Amino acid sequence: MLIGSKAIGTVGIMAGVPAVLTNFCRSLVKMMIFTRESVCSPTQYIHYDEAPFSDHGPARNHLVANMVGDWLLMLDTDHEFEPDLLVRMLKRFEGGKLDVMTAIYRFRANPCSPVLYAKNPDDGMVKAIATYPGNAIFKVDAAGAGCLLVRRSVFEAIEAMGENSFDRLPGLSEDHSFFRRLEKLGINSWCDSRIECHHLRVEPVTRDDEDVSTIEHSEPFAVMGRL
Repeated sequence: MLIGSKAIGTVGIMAGVPAVLTNFCRSLVKMMIFTRESVCSPTQYIHYDEAPFSDHGPARNHLVANMVGDWLLMLDTDHEFEPDLLVRMLKRFEGGKLDVMTAIYRFRANPCSPVLYAKNPDDGMVKAIATYPGNAIFKVDAAGAGCLLVRRSVFEAIEAMGENSFDRLPGLSEDHSFFRRLEKLGINSWCDSRIECHHLRVEPVTRDDEDVSTIEHSEPFAVMGRL
């Protein structure tokens, strides 16, 4: 187990679903190794954690309580992704000095819209969006936490309010409750439409990422081949 000034966590047994082999990233370990080889240094490491239960809200709160670094990436284990997912997210996250960032993934059922939400300026209601800008980082008012990168300072700000980040507020899921707390704190959330993950066996992960010229798409598979 690697620990240091950075941290990665995942809801390891979300909804009782174990880690599953995929055609893209066969395990979270491969993504961690690729990330370590790409960005880590003697003072920058990755730490992996699993929630010991499957109840979504408490599981996510467990990861927050046990994080040991500057940021936390939560990934649901029913997702598939390329091994360079975290490297690509970090490039945007750190370069844009963002506090909360998600990637594109979709609901399982029709119409399979992205798990992203925007507030209607007329009535203040938060509703799922049908379309989003391509090849861009854009602001969202809420998102699913199945692929969510968050700075430690955000969780500390919520804790300072005397609350747990993913405790459910009345009438809201644990994910929407988290984003409601961000709104109260004035913290913006962002999505990068150039980075995608998918529920298992739904559709391939995108390979289109023209802005990350230093990462060739053959590299993740070379890393996988060395394991």
